[in-house]
Amino acid sequence: QPKVYLGTPNHQIICALNGIDEDSFSLTPNLNNTYELSFDLNRYISIIGRQVESNAYNLVDILMRLYVSNIGWFVIQTPTINNNGIKETKSIKAESAEIELVQHDIKNLKINKGTTDSYEMLVNGNVEIIDDVEFAKEQIKFYNRNKPELSFLDILMKVSGLYGWEIGFIDDIPKTYQYYENGELKERKVKLSDEIGSFEIESQDLYSFLTQTVSQYFSCIFIFDFKNFKINVYRP
Repeated sequence: QPKVYLGTPNHQIICALNGIDEDSFSLTPNLNNTYELSFDLNRYISIIGRQVESNAYNLVDILMRLYVSNIGWFVIQTPTINNNGIKETKSIKAESAEIELVQHDIKNLKINKGTTDSYEMLVNGNVEIIDDVEFAKEQIKFYNRNKPELSFLDILMKVSGLYGWEIGFIDDIPKTYQYYENGELKERKVKLSDEIGSFEIESQDLYSFLTQTVSQYFSCIFIFDFKNFKINVYRP
């Protein structure tokens, strides 16, 4: 069993938890889904023959965080208190920190739709007029490190109000597309960061949008580094 620490909602460690029932400890890793953590926490423990309250027992509650050494941060669900008249415990369940993305919604967002209210048309200096018609000079790419205002992932984090996370690794293995030009079959290689997609989102939480809609559209997998708070994206 790794060390487990109680932390604040802004990821400041308070102390180690010393009341965990080791037999109840369970940590289930998942590749492209949240990790699941559960254990029972004893209110009292015995130290040199004396019964004392375990570390931070009363502070372990919903919205607080847990840090599991060498693995990462977890968000606590509402604990269940159990008392059989002899001892009191809290049943703790938590999910890895990317679950907080569920609380951040994307609303009324258009990407690369070409309309006047589409995001690329609202970026300063990115509109040109040809024959009295407005066009975007540049489309929004999957990840544009040098121009975050035209970077799909950066835009999603901004409009959903997600802070404290950053973009980590973006797979640089290109995808090969085949197309015909003048009757001749040709190939074009495109890196994931240069992919361009068109979206219109009425309302959807950021986690579902990334792991379902975006993942399917671009044929990619999101792996969340919930120790360093980085969003990594891979080709399958």
